Amino acid sequence: MLIKNPKPATRRWIKRGAIILFVGEAFLFAVSYGAWYGINTKREYRRYLHDNYPSLLEYYYKIGETIDSDLTLTPNEESFRGNLPGLEPRVETLKKKEQFANVLQAAAGSNKPLYRLDKEGIDKELKKQN
Repeated sequence: MLIKNPKPATRRWIKRGAIILFVGEAFLFAVSYGAWYGINTKREYRRYLHDNYPSLLEYYYKIGETIDSDLTLTPNEESFRGNLPGLEPRVETLKKKEQFANVLQAAAGSNKPLYRLDKEGIDKELKKQN
């Protein structure tokens, strides 16, 4: 008959501890990725963090500035700053929105599809509508 020798208890504890550590690390990575994804894609989430946890959001931006010091504001962030309370929207932004609305009105009233026209054709259509 074969005699089985039991494995040492320390080996089992090390193996269980490594598994628990790996699973915990994977869980924390998933949570941190979800928070990062939310900050980068959802304006409402950034606003929530700004209102309730401003230090957390500031720390996030400091990390980004440390990693890449040449960061600039995107057009979406520029327009978001214009929507903050106490700041008036820029005149150029309002003019662009007005021009875009005019193009849409011209497209609605035109018989030709707008996507087939070049810039000069669109300008001609706008002049016809006005």
